[in-house]
Amino acid sequence: MKTFFSTLLLLVFVAKGYGLLICDDETDCEVDECCVFEDTDQMLGKGVCRKLERPGTQCNEPDAAIKYYGSKFLFRCPCKEGLDCQPTGICRNGACDVHTTVESQRCTRVKL
Repeated sequence: MKTFFSTLLLLVFVAKGYGLLICDDETDCEVDECCVFEDTDQMLGKGVCRKLERPGTQCNEPDAAIKYYGSKFLFRCPCKEGLDCQPTGICRNGACDVHTTVESQRCTRVKL
């Protein structure tokens, strides 16, 4: 048990050193951040606050938060305001192959 608390304390200091804030849910983060699990082994614990995603970066849909685990996102945040998380695709000769996996989604500007 002593080792557990020592490890947890070390994690907090390392996270603060990198400017990361430990979170239980998004209310622990700033307005322009979300609470993210860095890996699947961490899902029963705390997340870290990350900035909302910028244009061209990989993203999660806003409704992809895992409510069972405190509405945290897995690996990455949704896009900043004015951006939309869209699947990317490859188009050749008028035919498009659209990938819908999380890894293929990118933040793009909302078209009005």
